[in-house]
Amino acid sequence: MLSETLREAATRFGDRPCLVEPEGATLTFGALHLASERLARQLAQAGIREGDVVALQLPSNFDYVISYCALARLGAITAGLNPHLAAGEQARILDMLQPRVVVGIHSTSGGSWPAYDIAEFDIQHEVDKPQVIDPAELEPLAELPPDPERPVAIVLTSGTTGLPKGALFRNSQLEAISRIDLGPNWAEVWGIGGAQIASTQFAHIGFMTKLPWYIRCGMATYLLPKWRTETVMELIDAHRITTLGVIAPQLAILLRHEALPRYDLSSVDLIIAGGAASPPALITAASQRFGARYSVRYSSTESGGVGLSNDAGSPEDQINSVLFPREGVEAGVFLEDGTEAGAGVIGELRLRSNAMFAGYWNDPESTQTAVRTGWLHTGDLAQRTPSGGIQLTGRHRDRYVRGGYNVYPTEVEAVLLDHPSVADVAVVPLSHEVLGSIGAAVVVPTAGAQVPTLAELREFCIDRLATWKHPEALVLAESLPYTSGLKLDRAQLASIVAQEDSQ
Repeated sequence: MLSETLREAATRFGDRPCLVEPEGATLTFGALHLASERLARQLAQAGIREGDVVALQLPSNFDYVISYCALARLGAITAGLNPHLAAGEQARILDMLQPRVVVGIHSTSGGSWPAYDIAEFDIQHEVDKPQVIDPAELEPLAELPPDPERPVAIVLTSGTTGLPKGALFRNSQLEAISRIDLGPNWAEVWGIGGAQIASTQFAHIGFMTKLPWYIRCGMATYLLPKWRTETVMELIDAHRITTLGVIAPQLAILLRHEALPRYDLSSVDLIIAGGAASPPALITAASQRFGARYSVRYSSTESGGVGLSNDAGSPEDQINSVLFPREGVEAGVFLEDGTEAGAGVIGELRLRSNAMFAGYWNDPESTQTAVRTGWLHTGDLAQRTPSGGIQLTGRHRDRYVRGGYNVYPTEVEAVLLDHPSVADVAVVPLSHEVLGSIGAAVVVPTAGAQVPTLAELREFCIDRLATWKHPEALVLAESLPYTSGLKLDRAQLASIVAQEDSQ
């Protein structure tokens, strides 16, 4: 699907920018097609065949996308490694993947597989130029027959519970994701344009499974090696970015940045926020400042990066992040006995769609645990609202018990994020000899605001949360730890809080 889509895009709008680096170098759709065709032939000469797993140890740049498209052209399976992972973590992941080869920068083999430095291949980006393939220029390369079940990508999970697992996606899942994101007439969509900032690593689910429809739309993607608030505002202003993908704390910091009045952000018509709770005050402020629709999203690697959103709710539901299944996705809240939970009753959120992963690579046991009777067991806790929507309340493993009462950190965090002196916050449990556990709030204060005290935060919670949910310890921090997949690293947070508590 990916290589066929790129070939058609190169014909339809080959001279449009596809990828733009921070310094301005541009790779057009035509140039991407030509470079990936050239690389596919070199990889074939190196022995890469259909069904081979190739691990990419590359940063999120032109080479990564060219390599992914070239491997798809051969029917090989791309497994991208996030470059922010430590060397030991990457080595363990490679042991799990058992790739045919590794392609990276200054790569050396650490296992039974050969490693290639990307510089060994003559990719020839030929940026800033429209490119049309001259058949006489390239060695013949057999066309693969259409196959919906052909594996395309292995996307690593966030690894917040241990070593990341490899979620496998086939052509059929990539098509289902395009259908959910673009609508039922997705196959007729070509060249509608738009511009976005690459706010995640290319190895992330949000890029690996959605690249085919980015290409189909002719969307320009501006590369951002690291999120810097003012750089993001500069990109929006200079390149008229239309879609802004963020996690809520990033957006909160942007809205409070002293340079905000200097930039024209009016081109943004859609804000997509996931990965962290979006407080009602943030949704209201961002919608007003940008004049844009604010779409709260919930998904996971296993769900294919599609799941729930607040788009279908009433205005009140939308501002309170009440979520509904997106078109083509089924969702339910289930009790441990397998029955559906009633309104207001907390249970496990489960999803079902054609976009769901095909299974964990080399891990059938974990696959059987994650998918049962056709449902993806997310491990996230949720409850139905009176309107029929779904509100997330946390994860099973994050829940703690204070004096016999369950407390879900995400519920407390959503309230504290509304405090004007709180830029970012996470709640983690502390052991207590009488109550079992109490909540400690790790707070990143808002720049320029008065640093909040524990008493002030507890008073702020009085009319918003039951007393047993109020934080009972406060740790101030310059920033919160996030995983390479932009998820809150609660294990590291627990260590920070424990260390503070012991002092």
